[in-house]
Amino acid sequence: MPLTPQICIIILRKTSEYSKTIYFYFTIFFLKLYDYFCGINVYVMKKAIIKIKRFDKSVPLPQIIEEGDWIDLYCAETTVLHKNEQKLIPLGVGMILPNGMEGWLLPRSSTAKKFGIIMANNQGIIDHTFCGEVKDDRSSADEWKFNAYALRDTTVQKGDRIAQFRIALSQMASSEDKLNWLISSGVQIEEVESLSDVVRGGHGHTGHKELMK
Repeated sequence: MPLTPQICIIILRKTSEYSKTIYFYFTIFFLKLYDYFCGINVYVMKKAIIKIKRFDKSVPLPQIIEEGDWIDLYCAETTVLHKNEQKLIPLGVGMILPNGMEGWLLPRSSTAKKFGIIMANNQGIIDHTFCGEVKDDRSSADEWKFNAYALRDTTVQKGDRIAQFRIALSQMASSEDKLNWLISSGVQIEEVESLSDVVRGGHGHTGHKELMK
C-alpha cells in the first residue's frame, strides 16, 4: 500500500511525541519527493474549516476573496468615538478555528485614514479556545471585537469594513495539526448557528494580573 497523507496522519496518532516530531519532518520530505518525481500535488486534500457564527444576521458574513489573503470583518454596531477615546467595537462574529490554529486580527490598511481609528493593542491574537457562547446572552459570548483608539472625533457605521484577520499555527499545535495545515488546500468559511458551550466570557475575560505563587 503506498504511503499517502492519510496514512501519515494515522501513524502520527499512534506514535510518541518525540517520534511524531521526527516523522513530521520525514513526511514533509516524502511529500516533496512524491510531488517532484510523480508530478502529483499530494498536498491537496481538504480545506481548513473556519466555523463562523453571526450574532447579527444583518452584518455581512466574512468572505474569502481572490484579491487578498486576509479576510475582512465588519463593524456590527454604529459607534461614536471622541478624540483620544478608546472603545471596543463589536465585529458581530464568533469563530471556531481549526485545531492548532490561532487568529491574527488587525486593522485594514485604510482604517486609520477613513475612520480615524487605530487598534489600541496593535494586534489582536485570538486563540483556539475563544469560541464559546451562552444561549441568548451575547454579552458573555466570545465575540470578536476591535479595540479602537480614536485619533479624532469619528463615527464608525454599522457595516463598515474596519478589520481583517487570518489564521496561523499556534505554538501549541500538535504534529498532526501542523501536518493537516501543511497539506490542506486552503481555507473555507462555514456559517454555523452555534458555537462551543465552553465560554471564556468574552473580550479580556482572562484578566490582567498574573497569578502569584
